[in-house]
Amino acid sequence: MKIAQLITHMHELGGAQMHIYDLSKRLTADGHEVVLLASGECVLTKELRAGGVNIQKLKWMGVSMKPYQDFRAFFEIRKKLKTINPDLIAIHSSKAGILGRLAAKSLNIPVIFTAHSWAFAGEPSKIKKALFLTLEKLVGKITNGVITVSTFDYIQALRHNVIAADKIKRIHNGIPDDERCFHKRSENNSLVRLLMVARFAEPKDHRLLFQALSQLRSVNWQLTLVGGGPLFAYYQQLASEFGIQGKVIFAGEDRNVIGHMSQADIFVLVSKSEGLPLSIIEAMREGIPIIASDVGGVNELLQHGRQGFLVKKGDGDFLKKALLSLISSEELRKKYGASARTRFINEFSFEKMYDQTEMFYQTVSQGNETREQKEVQL
Repeated sequence: MKIAQLITHMHELGGAQMHIYDLSKRLTADGHEVVLLASGECVLTKELRAGGVNIQKLKWMGVSMKPYQDFRAFFEIRKKLKTINPDLIAIHSSKAGILGRLAAKSLNIPVIFTAHSWAFAGEPSKIKKALFLTLEKLVGKITNGVITVSTFDYIQALRHNVIAADKIKRIHNGIPDDERCFHKRSENNSLVRLLMVARFAEPKDHRLLFQALSQLRSVNWQLTLVGGGPLFAYYQQLASEFGIQGKVIFAGEDRNVIGHMSQADIFVLVSKSEGLPLSIIEAMREGIPIIASDVGGVNELLQHGRQGFLVKKGDGDFLKKALLSLISSEELRKKYGASARTRFINEFSFEKMYDQTEMFYQTVSQGNETREQKEVQL
């Protein structure tokens, strides 16, 4: 198949970007022709281009809603898709999801939208929620298939009548195991290393984490924060205001997440909303115990009291208790970490995700061919 992958941007190392990276590499290796359309570039696009993926940069695609620019972006996408003439368009992220599906419909090309999380879910304003929900319902009528990466988002789609039930499939995220780092973390070291990999932007809740850790200043911990984003400088200042600046490392955006994982004793992800975070799956792969906010599909990854702790959204008191519990007990960290590794192998391997995704791509593409043949016969 010739597959066009479309996403709003590739200028940062986000979960959706990593998903496309892994998927595109494997699709290409299996003989499919992959063309990636997106605004921006990063190390991922450079690596994909070197691996044989055709990268086409979009000039007019932006994250914010700007009618004139979005109008230009629609015609830019349509022009490129008409030239590429793919068998299937696979779209990721909300903005690209709207414009790309409209372009696909105008060219009668089958399209699948992967909802890494719904724009109308989480914590948008009432106006934004109503707008995104209305748009999703409209484009849902012209969508051949939808993949949700979590059961949570699958249920949200059905509850809000975003798309017909027979067109939607839940496929949990998965990541390659061959990238695992087998370096051992420090043994018999009293310093406990915490790690959070997340953008400094909504819906991540670094503030709640800082607040909880500020009450544990006397405990021997160190927090590494990997990620960039618009609130990076703000949180550097906030760490100082909470009096924990000497115990927090701001690593910035870093492709070598595995290297950070290899040094971590505890993985933390504090958020107000999520889809199915790849960062948690990466921590599970490395056998690291996890503390995460119980939002979106997180509880489909993490079993409370088995691989770590689920924390109710905004519950700073329990977050503090969970942190102290794992920081204080090496035995508990090893127990939860081993369970996380086992759960990754059984439930969240890349092979399982890839096989289901490729099969769904084939089904939707062939379904469109069958419909065209029937129309010709009529």
